Parts: sequence; structure tokens; C-alpha cells
Amino acid sequence: MRTEICFTFVMIGCTASAPDQQLPSATYTPHLDSQASSVACGDDVAFYGNTSPDLRYLFTYDAAGRLSHAAGAWANNGPTDSIDYQWSGNNLTHMLSVSGWDSSSYEITAHYDASASLLDYTWAYNDGTYDDAWTYAYSNFAGPNQPLRLQITEQGQPDVWGYNFVYDTSNRLVQAVPDSGPTTTWAYDDDAHTITSDTGNGAWTDELTYDEQFRIVSAEWGGSDPAAIAGDQVYAWSGDQLSAVTYRSGSQQAPQQLDVVQVDTLRYDCSAARTLAGRTSRFMTHGRR
Repeated sequence: MRTEICFTFVMIGCTASAPDQQLPSATYTPHLDSQASSVACGDDVAFYGNTSPDLRYLFTYDAAGRLSHAAGAWANNGPTDSIDYQWSGNNLTHMLSVSGWDSSSYEITAHYDASASLLDYTWAYNDGTYDDAWTYAYSNFAGPNQPLRLQITEQGQPDVWGYNFVYDTSNRLVQAVPDSGPTTTWAYDDDAHTITSDTGNGAWTDELTYDEQFRIVSAEWGGSDPAAIAGDQVYAWSGDQLSAVTYRSGSQQAPQQLDVVQVDTLRYDCSAARTLAGRTSRFMTHGRR
């Protein structure tokens, strides 16, 4: 089960490491979908099939090579976006993204234990007339980044619901068993380089595909549920550099008809990309939960 929310860049400590020649573990982190790449200096964003960028980000890094700020400028000298990041070591503790287009904001606040395992995070949205916030709390750890329990709360709502997690012998997540409702299962094919997930016997499905270097190259989702809207992301690589990501989605009117929503083209043509060591990460945020 994937989650997409608007575009920004983030690295957050929520993915368990895996031995060589084995796919990484899936994670159950709604509103977070990160992908590591070598250091870029910016990103050109084109929406809905436009051939030129609608929005251009320029990145700033701190002395430790961590992304600290992203400044976004819309085409035709339009409003500017800003994204600011705070870190504890290599773990993101706070991210605030503010849109100059409509003044809406996305905010993530995260906490970790001494072993750098993600304990909880809150995702919040505000546009001046509407606001919402979700908190995800992990507990009962079997090992680093291996919580056995997740509890979810929504701002202003009395209900608390949760999941119990099950891992395989390689410490990879294989089940999220909810307090009520259908179980989500993950299957790993290390030879085919795919991770598939299923919720409700095909009602909601997801497949991640990796290349021979275990870099993600595509993600596809959909399902038989009437509310399931199909979509995919395709990742293009140039050597070790993530060069572009294309995001397509169906709509409520045509859930299986995939149209290009967003294309991100990473830029490496600046001194920051050439001199800094480290990684950047990205996640897309387009309101699909």
C-alpha cells in the first residue's frame, strides 16, 4: 500500500538495510516514499505533459552534505516555494514545505531512538481554510527499524487504530495485520528483483521493480477495489545518478487510464553536485492515501 502526497526531497531513517544480492525490506510509512540518489543540485518539475519545466528547485546542503533547503521558482517569474530540513545525524527530524502558489504547507516531524530507529512521525497539512494531521507511532522493536506495532491517530478524531507487523527470516516486512480489516502482505522475488504487496486479496496492489544494482526502476499500483486508482512511477538512471522520475496516474473518472502528472528531471550541472559527498532523496506527494 503506497502513499503519495506533493513533491519535495527528503531522507528519513525508516528503511532497514539488507545483505548484498537481496532486496531491501518494504516499509509501512504512509505519507513517506523516499528514494536515495547521488547528490543533485536541483530539480526541474514539469506537470501534465508540459515539455518545459513549470517549477525549478535549487538545493542547498549543509557542511555534512545533508540537504538543508530547497528553493523553488515557478515559471514566468511566478511565486516561489521553499522547503527546509533539520537533521539529527542522517535522520530527518523536521521538514516544512511551503507553496508560494497557494500558501499551503506540508510538515513532517519525526523522532528516533538511540539506534536511529524511527519511533514516530507526524504529517500535517494546512492551506489556511483546512488543516489535517496524522501521527504514526512505532513500538515493540524486534531490532533496528523492525517495529512490531504501529498505532495511527488523526487530528480531532477519537479513534486510534493500528497494525501488528510480521517479518521473514531475512528481517523483511511480510505482513501488516490491522486491528480490523484486511491484512497487507509483501512478497519478495530476489531473482526477478520485485517486491509485490496485496491488501484484501487483490483489492489494493503494488509492485516495485529493481535493476541489477538493486536501484528502483518502477513502481506500479492499483487493484480491484472500486476506489483503487491505478498509477505508476518510472525511474531513469545515468550511472549512479537518478536522472528523472515520471509519475502517471488514473483519475476518479477513468481510474485505469494513465496520464502523465509529473516529470522530475534532476540537475547535476553545478558545484554542489560535483563537490558534496552524500545522498539526496525524494518523495512525491499527490494526495493518494
